[in-house]
Amino acid sequence: MLLFDGFFILELFLRFSNDDAKRQYDPIFTTSWMISTLQRDLALLENQIPIFVLTELYKNIVRHTATAQPRLEELALRFFRPELNTNEGVGAGIRCRNLCHLLDLLHRSYLPSSLRVEFLSGGAGPWKLISCATELCAAGIKFQKDTTKHQLDLSFENGVFKIPPLQIHDSTDSLFRNLIAFEQSMPDCGQYMTSYALFMDRLVDTSSDVELLAKKRIIQNDLGGYEDVTDLFNNICKQVVVREFYFTQLCEQVDAYYNKSWHGYKASLKQDYFKNPWTIISFIAAILLLSLTTLQTMYSVFSYYHN
Repeated sequence: MLLFDGFFILELFLRFSNDDAKRQYDPIFTTSWMISTLQRDLALLENQIPIFVLTELYKNIVRHTATAQPRLEELALRFFRPELNTNEGVGAGIRCRNLCHLLDLLHRSYLPSSLRVEFLSGGAGPWKLISCATELCAAGIKFQKDTTKHQLDLSFENGVFKIPPLQIHDSTDSLFRNLIAFEQSMPDCGQYMTSYALFMDRLVDTSSDVELLAKKRIIQNDLGGYEDVTDLFNNICKQVVVREFYFTQLCEQVDAYYNKSWHGYKASLKQDYFKNPWTIISFIAAILLLSLTTLQTMYSVFSYYHN
């Protein structure tokens, strides 16, 4: 079974990466939904086969091939790329000899190189609660789409929350659940995706939070309505045990900024009086009118006492 499944996976990867190898009447490539289904099924934790099986089989294929072939890791990531929120070149340093299976490869492709050594400067810590996106926005925190190529590169500085874009589609829920299940079953691999899912669950409390993040182009919703994305994040970590939360330091920075009332007053002032040119003009006119009235009153009082 391992031999049969292994050769099927390798032939699938090779044909997917080479348009000339896609046969005209091959049902796998001519059926519109087949590739996305295979991408989802091959990422299921229960469908994994040991990576050394694929490695040994691929060595035999390369040995009997005249032309140079890409590494197995490159073929696999190229096949799964449409389902991942990663850019080209991510995972280039990953080697099969350090992996358990294909899901392990997908898991490591989400992690920046710095994360593999130590996640952020503070490492893992206790689970920290923060407010949802709309409440943070009301307190003066700005959300900005980040340009980093790594999904977990979140940052907060001077009231600006930078978050890499996340594309939500039909396979996102399945992929994230299997990555989280993999972390739950392998204590030594860390809980990076679990931490990310929990963090997004805190940011997304209602459909209004999804709408806010979508307007900032942080969430790219290909799933359906805002409620569908809300349900995804609110349910994805139920009954999940959190041993290591890797965004503790980031949450503490956000929470410290959020609890300073001055930032909320400033945000409220901007929202109420500076949201468009007309309100700005009205606010300036009101200030001028108040200043002139004050000056007139003072002049009248000075004139009275002078006389």
